Amino acid sequence: MLRDYERAKESLRHVYWIGGGAAGGKTTVSRRLCEEFGFRRFAGDGRWIEHWQTATPETNPISCRIGSTVREGGSFEWFFGRTGQEIADDYVTMARVEFEDAIDELTGMPSDRPIVVDAFLGLPELVLKVAEPQRAVFLVSTDDFMREAWKLRTTQGRPGFLPILTRQLDSCTDPRRALESFIESNVIQNRFVAAECRKVGATLITTGGSISLGEACAAVKRHFQLDRRERVGLDPRPRLRPSDLCGRLPRDEDR
Repeated sequence: MLRDYERAKESLRHVYWIGGGAAGGKTTVSRRLCEEFGFRRFAGDGRWIEHWQTATPETNPISCRIGSTVREGGSFEWFFGRTGQEIADDYVTMARVEFEDAIDELTGMPSDRPIVVDAFLGLPELVLKVAEPQRAVFLVSTDDFMREAWKLRTTQGRPGFLPILTRQLDSCTDPRRALESFIESNVIQNRFVAAECRKVGATLITTGGSISLGEACAAVKRHFQLDRRERVGLDPRPRLRPSDLCGRLPRDEDR
């Protein structure tokens, strides 16, 4: 059944979208906005993991196979033992399905206060179907920053989904090569999001070492035209570093 995006757009007027690839600062910025303004946060990363368990071959065949491999303790050579482009293409395919699932979930949530969506690989072309341009922003890191951030994330034993990712990579014939392909796929995903932003006229903010966390938050707030209701002290660190992004969790409790 085709979705009525105009109807969904009307239902989601209270939603702010922060999209982009990994290591762009989406989680950090979305959390700080929620802390400062009392918004709800919809964390997309954890929902991808949840959907591995519920996907069917008909609704989301790639996620379904990932879920089956996890449950069976099998090898992820079929997924990570490929080129970065092939992996990235599958992530984009899954992102399109995840977007539709997110719309279903968001429309069922209370609308008594704004919601900030932390949308991993939120695709600009899709997001702008249900959001006005001033309600959506996309954060993308530089290629070098992305590579360094992921290497830190996979070597420092951080919480969240990283132990799952580490086990998946370790199940491959050549874990080091699998990691390199995975990181390259993330670089490609970021470039894809940036290209889509230019194509559809969505707002893109380049992060990754060139701006501070405070500057990133300020830029997003300016774009969303948020009134300053309560100022929360921001970390004065001079630059956003890869290590700042290593401790992200897959999902917050909706407050």
